[in-house]
Amino acid sequence: MEKEPLKDLSSSSPTDRARAAIWLKQNPNEVSTKELMKALQVETVPRIRQSLNAVLQARQNSNSSTLRKDTIANPPSGSPATRLDLAGTLRHELAPAIGWLRLAADKEIADFTNSETNAAIKKLQRRIDGLVTLIKQDDKPTQRRVGLFDLLVANWPEEKVLPTWAPDSDPAGQEIETDDSLLSLVLSNAYQNALEAAKEAGRPSSVDVSWGFTNDRFWIRISNAFAGNSFTLQDVLHVGATSKPAHQGQGLALMSLATSLLGLAFNVEGRSGLATVSISGRRSSE
Repeated sequence: MEKEPLKDLSSSSPTDRARAAIWLKQNPNEVSTKELMKALQVETVPRIRQSLNAVLQARQNSNSSTLRKDTIANPPSGSPATRLDLAGTLRHELAPAIGWLRLAADKEIADFTNSETNAAIKKLQRRIDGLVTLIKQDDKPTQRRVGLFDLLVANWPEEKVLPTWAPDSDPAGQEIETDDSLLSLVLSNAYQNALEAAKEAGRPSSVDVSWGFTNDRFWIRISNAFAGNSFTLQDVLHVGATSKPAHQGQGLALMSLATSLLGLAFNVEGRSGLATVSISGRRSSE
C-alpha cells in the first residue's frame, strides 16, 4: 500500500481512517508529528484516536533515542542545527502530554469533540506548532489556504469577555494563504495583550477586532483601551519592554518575528489611550 494510507487520515470514512491508523502503528515514522497532531485534532472516533496516540507514542520513543545520540555526538553550539534539535525536543516533550490530555478528557466528557476542553487543547496545539516554526527559522513556513474569519475566531482565548467583531465586508469564504499555526501564535498573543491592557484601563469590553480584503491583500486590526497616552512599536518591541506588571515583554518580540517570517507588515502603536495592532499582507504567496 506504500504511503497511500496517509491520504486516508483525512478521509470522511471512519473505515479508511482506521485502516490508516493501523498501518501507521506499524510504520510510525511515515508521518510527521505535525500531520499526526492535525489528524488527532479532528478525529471524532475514540478508538481511532487511541490508535493515533499509540503512533505518536511510538514516534516519541524512537525520536527520544535519536535525540539523545545526536546531543552526545553534537553538543549545543548555538548553530541552526541546535535550533532544530530544540524544536524537536519541544515537540517530543509536549506532543505526548497533549495526547494524554485528549485521552483523559475523551473518557470524562460525553461530547468531547464539541467541548470547550477540545477547543482549548486545539489552541494549545496551535501555539506549540507556532513556537516550533519560530525555532526552525531556517525552514520556510508551511503555507495553506485558511478562512481568515475562522482563524480570528478560533484563536480568541476562553474568556467571558468577547470582542466586537467588525468585518469590512462579508467574512464568509474569505481566505488567505499562510502558516496558520504561526499566524495563530501572533493572534493569540495580540488578543491576550489587548485583554490585559483593557482590564488594566478599567474597560475590559473595549477590544475590537476588524479586518478586510482587497483583491490580493488582507489586513487585521486589533484595538483596545490602555492606561496611557501614546507609544510606538519601537518603544515596546525589545524584550523586557512592557507596560504590564509581572510581564517580561516577550509577546511583541514573538509577534514581530513571526510576522516577519510570514512576510507580513506588523505595527503596534498607542494614541490617546487606544492601542492598535495592525497586520497586513498578500492573500496568496503566488
